[in-house]
Parts: sequence; structure tokens; C-alpha cells
Amino acid sequence: MLTRHKFRAPIALIALLPLGVFAQEQCPTPNVASITEEQVIEFQPSQNQTMLAMLDLLDQAHYADVDIDDLFSQAWLDEYLETLDPGKSFLLASDIREFEENYATRLDDLAKQGVLEPAKVIYERFRDRALQQIESNLAILRDETLAFAFESSRSLPIDRDAYDWPENPQAADQRRMDNLTLAMLNLKLSGQTTTGRGIRDGAPVGSQTLTNTREDGAARDSLIRRYESQLSNIKQQNTRQVVDFYLNAMAHLYDPHTDYFSPRESENFEINMSLSLEGIGAVLQREDEFTQVVEIVAGGPASLQGELQPNDRIVAIGEGPDCPFIDIVG
Repeated sequence: MLTRHKFRAPIALIALLPLGVFAQEQCPTPNVASITEEQVIEFQPSQNQTMLAMLDLLDQAHYADVDIDDLFSQAWLDEYLETLDPGKSFLLASDIREFEENYATRLDDLAKQGVLEPAKVIYERFRDRALQQIESNLAILRDETLAFAFESSRSLPIDRDAYDWPENPQAADQRRMDNLTLAMLNLKLSGQTTTGRGIRDGAPVGSQTLTNTREDGAARDSLIRRYESQLSNIKQQNTRQVVDFYLNAMAHLYDPHTDYFSPRESENFEINMSLSLEGIGAVLQREDEFTQVVEIVAGGPASLQGELQPNDRIVAIGEGPDCPFIDIVG
């Protein structure tokens, strides 16, 4: 299903829940499936036909007059890469050069033939890189003998758009270690391992002189849970989701509010729209691994409560004052 609507992820009125969704459990816990192997990506003929029908529908019914040509192909490739790896954290510059050479001027032609293969090739490379890095993060965190260099003068930019793709695996490893060190430092400085604000991105990774202490144990445990969740999420991604990523990247070239809904997403959307909803009263968006507050809705719960502000990042959630917070970064 192709639909246009006012809000979409990454910018959307989210944190909306059916009334009484937590009524059965006083302190809900995250439902993390145990997935040990990545899913096989294998397209069905119906999905190839869906892309052809979507191209025809956009051409005939969308108000934007967009030429499906080589420029469109390049923009589609860029948007798909941005969808998969927005922080330029996993793919390498050599991967990007390869994708540019093979697909920059061909996605439009392949789409007109109903060929989805580029979506699979690019996604599987991204998945391999991501799983390798996340597993490396977990190995580092589980090695309690490894001390983080908090006294380092290295820094990370505030604007993630300023990043270039890592030129080689060594550069990628350095960026991963910088991000991991910053995440540990944030948790240590917050004084709470899951709920504190921590320092802002852009501060030097080693801007505070801290030694490795018993605090590290709680911070490490928090980050281990975070990366285990990310690992499981990536391993759960299947063919349907890859098609969603790819076709949505194409749809967004027409305008940012045009989305592709798979049959399952379309059904869920209709169900959600027919229910009575309540929310925190905030417009949220994804910012790399974080959920960031864009706007507080006047008169809503967050506005009346008064603590949540634009540009805040939501790093953990909890039900009521007595329940533990659940880390949601990533």
C-alpha cells in the first residue's frame, strides 16, 4: 500500500499507545526475541511486482513530476544508504565506491524491470559490517581487563553529517572505539547507568579524567544490554523489511511524507488509527541511535509536566515512579 499522511518516522507523533496497554503488568519488560542467526533475504515474485506497480502509481498519481532517470537512481542509492547506515558507522568507503560503480546509474533501469537484487546486495553488506562491529563491541565490553582511555584527547563531531565513510577497517575500528568510549563516559558522568543525561556529543571523548572503577561494571552491563538488543534487532530483519527500506527510500524522493506500507504495516496502521490513543504529547524523531524531542505539544502531558524540553534525548523509559528504567538507545 502506498499512502500519504501528515507524520512519518523518523519525524512522527510517536510514543502513542492504545489505552490500557500496560494494564496487565505493573512493570513491563522489553520483549527481546532470542535470534541467533540472521534471516535469509530471498525476494518473492509478488514483491518484484509491487515495485513495478509502485513506480506506475507514483508516476500516474503523485503530484510531484519526477523523472525516473540516472539522477533519480543516484538519489535513490544515497537515500537507501542513509536509511541503512545514517551515522556512517558500519559501511566502509570502499563499499560505497563499489555500490556507486555498480548501481549509481542503474537502479532506475533495474526497477523498471522489477529487479530488487541491489536492495539485497547492499543490505547484506551492511548487515555483515554491522554484526561484526556490534559483536566486537560486546567482546570489548565483556573483557573486564580492558580499560577505556578516558584521559584521551580524541573528539567526535556534534554533527554526524560531518562524518565521512571510514576509509578502511582500521578507521572503522577507531570510530567504533571512540563511540564506545563516549558511551561509557556518558554513563559514568551521569551518575546513573541508564537514566542520566550524560555529556553531549561533540565534547572530547576524554574531556574528563576518569579512571576505570566499579562504576564501569554497571555501565558495561547497560551497554551490553544495548548492543545485545541491537544484535537481535538486526538478526530479526527479514526480506519484507529490506523491501520496506528500499521502496521507502524511493518513495521519499517524491516527498518526505510519501511512504510505502507493506500489507502488514497497512493493517497495523488502520488498526492503530481506529483505536483511542494517548501519548506523551511530544513530536519525536530518530537521531542516529537516539530518540530526540523535536517539539512539545501545547496542553499535552509533557507540556503540563514541564520537564521534557525540545532537543532532549530519551534514553530510557519506565512505567510509573516505582518501575526500573529500560535503556532504549539504539
